[in-house]
Amino acid sequence: MSIDLENAIPAHVQWKSRLQAAIDTNKKELDPAVICQDNKCDLGIWIYGTGKQYKLKSSYEVLRQKHAEFHKCAADVANKIISNDKVSAQKLLDGVFKETSLETVMAIQSLRREVG
Repeated sequence: MSIDLENAIPAHVQWKSRLQAAIDTNKKELDPAVICQDNKCDLGIWIYGTGKQYKLKSSYEVLRQKHAEFHKCAADVANKIISNDKVSAQKLLDGVFKETSLETVMAIQSLRREVG
């Protein structure tokens, strides 16, 4: 395995802090068009590259889907921040984003267990 799936967990957990900081400071430097791309981060590169060797494992497809949802949701939060809708951004961050983030972490752990 060419990626340490354990390191993918804190990298994705950090997104909540980054988005919260953007809400708190009203930073609008986030690019939703980049954030929504689930194949650009280390985990996404692995999923669509080397990780494809595990595509027959049941947890691989779950991880691919949850990871894509995670990036879409993060981009949705960024869009709310950029449009000055801090209330909706916070609601998304504390609700759907938090849930999707947890599901992504659980999917990483599941695949890691399945492939040993």
